Amino acid sequence: MDAKWIRASELYAQGFPKGVIERIWNTPNQNVVFKIDPIKGKSPFYVDYEALKKWLAKENRHEEAKRCLVN
Repeated sequence: MDAKWIRASELYAQGFPKGVIERIWNTPNQNVVFKIDPIKGKSPFYVDYEALKKWLAKENRHEEAKRCLVN
């Protein structure tokens, strides 16, 4: 399966929130967001677009389950 890579700056330009990409980056064992050189602070984020869609769908299911438990 070939991944479609997109720079995070392209997602930001389309209105995607920066906080989501940074939260995914900080999640252990994630396979969605990468940096070319993680040691460099200014290295851009690259996102596996297909994996991002799956991750967001999974995250949405978790949020809906939390809402059901609270209500």
